[in-house]
Amino acid sequence: MSSNSTKNLSISESSGRPTSRSISEKRRMEDVEKIREAMEKEFSGWLVPQEKSATEASLPPSKTPSAMADSDQNFFQDDKNVSSSNKSSTYHETRKRFVDFVSAANRAHRENSIFERRHHDFYVRRSLDDERWYRDRDEIIPLEKVSQDDEMPELPPTLHELVKGMAHATGLQYLGVALATLGATLIAVRGRVWVRINRNWREFAVSMHLQSAPSGFRKTQFVEMLQRPFKTYMEQKNLAYSASRKADEEKNSITTQVATALCKGRIKAVVSKNLEGSLPDLSEIDAIINSCVEERANIMSLKRYVPYACCLFVNKCSTPKAFELLIENGGCLGCITDEADMLTSTLLNPQHGIPSLVLHGHTGQYFSEQNCRKAMTFQQIALPMVHIVQPHEMALLYSNSRKIEQGLVARFVPFFYDTSEDPVEIGEGAFDDYFSVISGLLEKFYSQDCQVEPLEICLSEQGEKVIYEFGEIVKRDIRPKMPVSGHPYCDKSCGLAARLAFAIHAWNNVDPLDGNITAEEVKQACNIVYETFHHALHAYSPTGLRAYPGAVRIINTLLNINYEERNHIISHGLDSRRIEQRIKLSREGINDSLRFLEFHNALSIYDDSSPNLKLHVHRDFFRFFSQKRYE
Repeated sequence: MSSNSTKNLSISESSGRPTSRSISEKRRMEDVEKIREAMEKEFSGWLVPQEKSATEASLPPSKTPSAMADSDQNFFQDDKNVSSSNKSSTYHETRKRFVDFVSAANRAHRENSIFERRHHDFYVRRSLDDERWYRDRDEIIPLEKVSQDDEMPELPPTLHELVKGMAHATGLQYLGVALATLGATLIAVRGRVWVRINRNWREFAVSMHLQSAPSGFRKTQFVEMLQRPFKTYMEQKNLAYSASRKADEEKNSITTQVATALCKGRIKAVVSKNLEGSLPDLSEIDAIINSCVEERANIMSLKRYVPYACCLFVNKCSTPKAFELLIENGGCLGCITDEADMLTSTLLNPQHGIPSLVLHGHTGQYFSEQNCRKAMTFQQIALPMVHIVQPHEMALLYSNSRKIEQGLVARFVPFFYDTSEDPVEIGEGAFDDYFSVISGLLEKFYSQDCQVEPLEICLSEQGEKVIYEFGEIVKRDIRPKMPVSGHPYCDKSCGLAARLAFAIHAWNNVDPLDGNITAEEVKQACNIVYETFHHALHAYSPTGLRAYPGAVRIINTLLNINYEERNHIISHGLDSRRIEQRIKLSREGINDSLRFLEFHNALSIYDDSSPNLKLHVHRDFFRFFSQKRYE
């Protein structure tokens, strides 16, 4: 029996083996029939009188079948010769016999109910013991465990060695490192490229990655590796800007002052000349003003362009600051961070955030925002992201039904780091290829002009066929197994594969716009996206990531139990109602969290169709979870 699969031990009356419920119903019906037969035999008139037929109604009372049957019996015979004392004694004797009979029947029924209840409890305990015997043979799976294995995805040789080196340096999994590296590659593209799949379908070369890793998984070290070439490029750009920025700003300030002074001097001369005489006509005044404007424009043309400070990515900023950075950096704002501040406080904040900014930043649509100061319009905006956050931060996002309905959550590519190996020291030149590729892309695509024309790259004919075949596989094999909330992610998987295919194409070519995206590159991207469906299932399932916070609360409340009571719980189990009363969580949430813990082999569940579930915790439950307190 596999310990990793969730088992629902339900009992139905139609099963081959009789259950305690079916046996009790059968015995109860037999008791009712016995009592009915006995009462009809002892007291023929105890039933409610039935309606007489027309034949019986036409006969005299003494000739009816019931009267004739009563005449053959001597138990209730109305004999005029019987004395009143004999009648009274017969009545009391009959009544006593009736009361004794009913009391005995009730007592037998109570004993039968107690027996059935004990038999049911014994059956439940035996089933739980059998299940626990199988489950205790396996170890408890950590709550963060999601992936079945960690295999290196098929990638171009240069990218393959880079991902392998980063994974060994941080101890993280290959697939997660590959996804984050491809996401950083698209950040360097700056939203300047569209991937043309067919005549009516194109995808914006932007991806949003949301990854989860617990504390101690060296997230910061990995994020610094991804940020390093971007920081180097920003430092070089800003250093070149700052060398001439001060002189240019001073010259521009003097130019403005000169233009203003000349215009004021000319107007003052005209006015002083006509103080004693009559003022000039309005047409003459208008001509003077126009000439001043022209002269000012000619002088202001001498001003030099002072570029904004280069900002390729941010970790946290307010929403107005995000708009300012979008204006100053060509409508693209990247994000590479190991915290959830940028996601929760700026973009998806229910009070100050702008969810449509995320939607348009993923699709590259026209965006306009009006505030009290001015109107801001963008022909297209790009928000490529790589977030590596704590599991509970990710759980809050995927449990937000409103964000799921808005389509925000489906934009993110989920991944869960569930294992961490010991890091291996890597040579100094291991990341030179990453530096060269990212720097080359930034030199080609970085611009502070928001009106720059977008570029396009097409898929080859074979690559287009691979995309369509991948869509059929997702529709046939993946989408039916995914929860309804995860269907939008499945629908967007083909577009995601096209975007990642362009990132792979950028690693294969010095000029990323050289040629079309090949079928091999599209196939590699499709395989990577296919591997993310297991993580997406965990993210969208009610008994997956969404049950993680409730499972942590259940673990912590059970760890607070006294040591004397822990052995009793391990031996006899407990009811889910006790947990519901302790943590004040909804019954549906508790049941989902318990299924989540059962999947991780922490306990066994017996579902007897009652509102409460019967539980048996793993024998190592308290020892295993006491070593690490979940938050």
